Amino acid sequence: MEQRYTVTQTAEILGVRASVLRYWEEELELDIPRNEMGHRYYTDFHIRMFRQVKSLKEKGYQLKAIKHALNQVLHQDGENGAQLTDELLEKDMDAALRGFKEEERLAPLRPVQAETIPAVSMEERM
Repeated sequence: MEQRYTVTQTAEILGVRASVLRYWEEELELDIPRNEMGHRYYTDFHIRMFRQVKSLKEKGYQLKAIKHALNQVLHQDGENGAQLTDELLEKDMDAALRGFKEEERLAPLRPVQAETIPAVSMEERM
């Protein structure tokens, strides 16, 4: 059976607060498993994944970009995700982030629609 860690243990291992893990889980739309009592538990794979997220945040990446890259990596590696080494996870995330940056760069700028403000004549103001 794989090693399971509580939120508190995982937070200590990563050097972040438990609330940060819960925030990342929500923002990155991660499906963290729960035990019979409904408490989250983390595996070695989750710890490796969150180490990568923390590293990318420290490099200045926004969660939007990290989420995009993580979704690509998890989709690409599917069931083998738990077998990813830190090095492979980092390499895959870097490649996905480069792709995300390129998509963002090439995305056409969308014009901003100004609110329609009714014209008021000077006579109506007085």
